[in-house]
Amino acid sequence: MESKAPTAYSTTKYAVRSRGSIFAIVGMTLLALALGGSTELWGQSVIVLAGAIVLLLFPPRQVPGKIPLILLSLFFLLALSSFLPADWGSMPKWYTHLTVDLQAPLGHFRTPQPWLSLQACGVLFFCLVWMCYLLAQNWNSSEKALALQLLMAGVILLAAVAIAAFLLNYRIPGWNQEQNRGWFPNRNQSADVLALCGIVTYVLAFKSLQKRRVSAFFWTSGVVIIGVALVICYSRAGILLFFAGIGIWHGTGLFRRQGGKHVALGAAAGLLLLSLFFIFGGTTLDRFLKNSDPLHAGKGDYRISIQEDALRVSMQTPLLGVGLGNFEPVFTLQRQASADQNRTLHPESDWLWMAVEMGWLAPLLVLAGLRWWLGECIPFAQKAGESLRRAAMVAFVMFIIHGLVDVSGHRMGSVFVGLLMASVAMAPRARGFSGIWIASIFRILAVILVLLGTWWLSSVWEDAGPPTSATLDRLQARIDQDAANGNLASLSEAANAALEIAPMDWTYYFRRASTEAFRNGGTAEAESDFRIGRFLEPHSCDLCVYEAEVWLATDESQRCLDACAEALRRAGDKEVLIYTTLLKLSVNNPQVHAGLASATSDNVDNLIAYLEFATPEEATSTLDHLLARDPNLQTLSFDQQGKLFSAWWVHGDQDALARLLLTHAQWQLAGWKFLALHFAAQQDFELAAMTALRYQPRPIMPPLPSDQPVPTLESQFNTHPDDAMEGLQLYQAQVQANDFDGALATLSAIEKIKGCPNYIFYLQAQLYVKKQLWEQAWGSLQQLNAM
Repeated sequence: MESKAPTAYSTTKYAVRSRGSIFAIVGMTLLALALGGSTELWGQSVIVLAGAIVLLLFPPRQVPGKIPLILLSLFFLLALSSFLPADWGSMPKWYTHLTVDLQAPLGHFRTPQPWLSLQACGVLFFCLVWMCYLLAQNWNSSEKALALQLLMAGVILLAAVAIAAFLLNYRIPGWNQEQNRGWFPNRNQSADVLALCGIVTYVLAFKSLQKRRVSAFFWTSGVVIIGVALVICYSRAGILLFFAGIGIWHGTGLFRRQGGKHVALGAAAGLLLLSLFFIFGGTTLDRFLKNSDPLHAGKGDYRISIQEDALRVSMQTPLLGVGLGNFEPVFTLQRQASADQNRTLHPESDWLWMAVEMGWLAPLLVLAGLRWWLGECIPFAQKAGESLRRAAMVAFVMFIIHGLVDVSGHRMGSVFVGLLMASVAMAPRARGFSGIWIASIFRILAVILVLLGTWWLSSVWEDAGPPTSATLDRLQARIDQDAANGNLASLSEAANAALEIAPMDWTYYFRRASTEAFRNGGTAEAESDFRIGRFLEPHSCDLCVYEAEVWLATDESQRCLDACAEALRRAGDKEVLIYTTLLKLSVNNPQVHAGLASATSDNVDNLIAYLEFATPEEATSTLDHLLARDPNLQTLSFDQQGKLFSAWWVHGDQDALARLLLTHAQWQLAGWKFLALHFAAQQDFELAAMTALRYQPRPIMPPLPSDQPVPTLESQFNTHPDDAMEGLQLYQAQVQANDFDGALATLSAIEKIKGCPNYIFYLQAQLYVKKQLWEQAWGSLQQLNAM
């Protein structure tokens, strides 16, 4: 029955006092971090089984009360609404188009991927059970302090290991951070945990120093270790959370006894920490000062674009969302502001992620729960232990705020740390329901968790029970192996199995389509799968290039051209690169190659690329069309004109180009090289050399003083024959003395010096022109320009 009124904690009959439960709960939290943040299914399986053991050994005899139980139940029911029939109510347009127009096999539930949603519901169920278990822990002040001290000590140890791994470039097994900057795959989640624990560790150090305890050295060292790990994480959010949390904790103590002294000491400590950060912050400090991020350039603006798109997507199904585990594929096919060639795994916000997958009722339930939780935390009494409780509250508030711009609330390892902080922050008082029957309920929940963890763990090792994401990973490995071995039958079978689990993943449609295309009579089925795949990934042009390759290999020219057109439509700034790739692929298919010529009608860069692969007849026809619509090439930039003339010279009619260059003087600035080559081919080296010298930019040369007589300079150069500068000074003096033959001989000697400057060929050409040796002048200019 519900307790009628709160009583003193010391007389609460059903309070959990076993220190074993504290060690078990903290151990679970640290284990979730040590297993790479428990972001992989194998790690989650271990944590679920460990959690079940904790519930069996240390079941609570009370629950937090009606309000949190109702909110937690409603939250889970909201997640289960994914399994309502799809025909109950209206579905978004994309769902209708996939199921009706494209005949994609999405099943009959509101969630398009029931198996993945079921797994996600399992994760949510465990986290909600664990939350209820932690909120039921009515610890006294000393037990709360013990829980926090154990957690902080464990995180300090993990931080030290992370620092050592980073400095030694050693990768801890199971820690999959790309730059080795923490235990989570995403360094921001590692920074989140370090910041939260850094706030509490700082408070432990601050209070220990105030009371001159021996433990002050350990906690102060812990703050330094966590600070170094935060810098290594390279996360601005982690640094901001850490300093903001410390500032808020000191601020909340301003109106307490000795508040002014407390804040003054806090300001001094904060300034010391900031000074250390400014001295040793390294590249992480540079991110603040320069607002730059070489690892993720431009991500700030991109984050806003992602959140803008996520907000728009969430409003399409505002009541119940699209179902757990479906954000990535649903977001991909609808994004606009953040559309590019890369996949987006999450919306850079816990709250938006929740709204997209569960609807806007879910954030409202969370806000209601936070309101209840704050009421259980406040007020704070004037007694020992309240500083730590206040620090835990500040840390959890920082965790919630960070969720606005990151997704630590969707990572089991960071969620466990946040929930433990929330539990410790609550005031010790009698609350909710109590009774021995509650222990039985939690033991029943523990049995359910054992079944859940066993299912997940077995799916990691073999195909046993319902499929999971681990089953999907295994199928993906099989598909890759079958593709490498050319085993089309097995590949098709694996792709079919994968689509039963993840029917919103475009890659499996493309894999299956590629096998169907090579089978007799399978082109229609392949075309259908390619069409579904294109819809599910509407922005990537690479998949359309892959489709074009398949149709080329199966001699389906028209289907290939359709795929090429779609690839070019999606290419954006990469259009010329994609077009060139398609031209290379189609070099042995005249029909496709001819069809690609249409892409040159409104894109000069494509036209230039096409000339590289055109026959003389195709080049002439293409250039005639260009000149018909733009006879003076006014729409081409200087760079485009140069590229056009280069391709024209190599693949088109050289005489026609030369005639046009002669009649269009404005073209000669970009095409003089080819006009000069034309004159040289006609043995008119005078015109060739004079044309080149007219437009050839004068090379940058150092000043050449020649105030010494020629004999002296000759002697110096003969003494130092490897000194090009002395040779050039001799050359200058010889030119001034009109000794052109001597100057040419000097330049010939300089030319033999290793690493001689290439501008000597320009000087040679000038001398040959003065001697009217036109062929030699042209030869020197060719060496200069490597024509």
